[in-house]
This record gives sequence, structure tokens and C-alpha cells, in this order.
Amino acid sequence: MSDYKFLPQFESTSFQTKEDVCRNADVFLQCAKFSLNHSCLSNSEFINASLVNSCLSLELYLKSVLLEREFHPYTLSSDDIDEMNRCADVERKIDPKIQIIMHHSKLVFKSKGTHHLFELFKILPVLCRNSIYKAVINKGDFICDNEIDLFLEGISKHFVNMRYAHEQFFVSDIGDYNTAKKVINLIDSIAPIIVQFNKVNNV
Repeated sequence: MSDYKFLPQFESTSFQTKEDVCRNADVFLQCAKFSLNHSCLSNSEFINASLVNSCLSLELYLKSVLLEREFHPYTLSSDDIDEMNRCADVERKIDPKIQIIMHHSKLVFKSKGTHHLFELFKILPVLCRNSIYKAVINKGDFICDNEIDLFLEGISKHFVNMRYAHEQFFVSDIGDYNTAKKVINLIDSIAPIIVQFNKVNNV
């Protein structure tokens, strides 16, 4: 018997979807809301936590649009087969001449290493970006596209800086509270647009 490989069709592969990424983003948003609700000026760490989590949430929402799918073949080892048997409570006999390969896929952001929110926003597809401008302005927190850009530029490094605020002996104040609230409101406006855009432009 000659050696051969079993290659499942992509429909039977392991996928992570953009919807999964958005669900993850929403969890960080809920953490941000919880932290802000429990913050006060004598307990500014909660404000910092809200800013960190809300900025991370926004980053994931923005990146979800920019992710591309990559397929990765994965050869099942004998340990993998044993684990599958254990989980399914069955006994599979393995022919050493048969190599089983699964195709996993993952979503990859090509420009690695950026947490800069405005840079991410600027490289969104024009249709998505314009839909976001319109939705945010209609909500009334901002009056024009440029004001949204300036706000995103201003919070672009909060995810990093607010995590390490203690290194500068930094204490959050009412301005940071208001900023955290504004970021949360911004995400509430943006998230449905992005979820819908990803659904229509599914990969």
C-alpha cells in the first residue's frame, strides 16, 4: 500500500472568525464599563483600567476589519490521535502509512506590533471609515470627521501608557474619567458598524 495524505476540504477545518475577534473585543469593553462604574477620584486605578480595556477593545474592533485569513497545514501526531480517542471515548487504529493533515486557519494582521489607534483607523477601508464617521457624528458626541481624528490621535497610546501610569507616579483625574467615558461611547457607536461590515465582507 502506497503512502498517501488525507487532506480535508476547507469546510472541515478549524476556523477562527472575525466575529470571534469582535466578541473578544466586546468582553474588554464590558470590563472597561465595569471599571468605570467602580471608579472614583480616590481610586483612580479603576479609571486607568477602564482606559486600558476600552482602548484594547477599540484596537481589536479596528483590527478585526484588517485581519486576513491564512491556512496552515497541521499533521496530526500519534499523541493528537490518542487525545482525540480519549475525548471521544473511542479507539482509532492508526496505520503508520497514513498521514493525516488538518488545515487550520488563523486570522493574521499583517502590520504587526501597532497599538496606535489612529494609525489603525486610517488604514480601514474607505467605506468602513466613512460609515463610522457618519454613525459617530449622528450620535452627537462629535461634530465633524476631524474632531474624531483628533480624539483618536489623542488616545492612541493610552493602551500602553495607562498600563504603566504608576511608573510616572501618575494619578487619574476627572479628565481621564471623561475620556474613558467618551472612548466607551465611541466604541458603542463603532462596534455595530464594524460587525456589519465584517459580515458583508466576510473572508
